[in-house]
This record gives sequence, structure tokens and C-alpha cells, in this order.
Amino acid sequence: MAAAALLLGTTCVAQTAPQTGQLRPLVRAHVEPADHIVVGQPVRLVVEVLVPNYFMGSPQFPDLEIKNAIVVAPQERAENFSERSGSATFAGIRQSYFIYTEQPGTFHVPHAVVGVKYADAPPHAAETNVPFPEVTFRAELPAAADGMSYFLPTTKLVLQQRWSTPLSDVRAGQTVERTISVTADRLQGMFI
Repeated sequence: MAAAALLLGTTCVAQTAPQTGQLRPLVRAHVEPADHIVVGQPVRLVVEVLVPNYFMGSPQFPDLEIKNAIVVAPQERAENFSERSGSATFAGIRQSYFIYTEQPGTFHVPHAVVGVKYADAPPHAAETNVPFPEVTFRAELPAAADGMSYFLPTTKLVLQQRWSTPLSDVRAGQTVERTISVTADRLQGMFI
């Protein structure tokens, strides 16, 4: 017997173990926003781990690497929730990664697993690794940025320079310091 759940285009199925008839843990994942993603815009990868009964330890979320993107591991506290599917109740933990694409294209979340310890037949504990579902998304440049040699996804960019000595006062052999500051609105510093 299988119970199905639909979440923002990602379908996941909670299957029963063939030998015991017990429900097994599952992982659901989706990205926010689901479409119209601009290069450099933060994309939230929401990962939900669900187990029958209850958790007996924190899930072990993996480090992720995506080609041509920067992935920031979960920094926030996980969110606990519960969910019913038919007559079964699942305990869930939701965690988010942030992905910053560096160029346009289609991006695939790599095959990864979440380590889970849960009560399969309370109070008995079971440990397993549950795979991520396939998650892909597309990031594009804005139409106005097509053909540019480099794109910074910001609404405002300010470049400033400061000299330690006015250039009119500089003499041969004198040390001069030049400081260039770059300030951008709504842009992670790692992109500058």
C-alpha cells in the first residue's frame, strides 16, 4: 500500500516495506521560487524529511555542491511539523538550503541522502539513509542583460575610490594608497 503526497510539483511516495508492511521514511524537496529565477537570485531549496511515528535524533542533512552555483548549507533552525497520510501519521523536519546560480542554465540538485534515526516500531529505533528526490530548476539572465560580458544581479551598484594623498601633491618615490569600494544593493558580497 502506498500513500502519495504532492508538493509544488515534486511527487513523493511513502512506501511500505515489503517484508513488514511498515511505512518507511521519505524525503521531499522543492525550490522557491519554482520559476522565473534570475541568475544570482537566492533560490531556497526546501527539504522535508518525514518518518512514521517520531524521530529519535536529528536528521543528518548532507553538504551539497552544484556546478556553477554556490550552495549555502542550512543556517536556520529546522522546522518541525506532522502530517497525516491515510491512517498513518508522519513526523517531519523541514530544512532549507540557499542556492545562488552563477550563470544561466538548468541546475540539478545532486543525488544525496539524509541520515535518519526514527522509531519504526516504538520504542525500537531504526537508522536509514533516505535519498533526495530529483530536483531541477532553470535560471535565466534578464532580457536587458543578454549579450553582456558580465552580469551582477543588483538594483544599484556604486564604485568609489579614495586616495591617501591628493594626486596633485604626489612626488617621485612617494607611497600612495588607493582604496576602491564597491557597494551593491540586494547582492551577496561573494558575487562582487
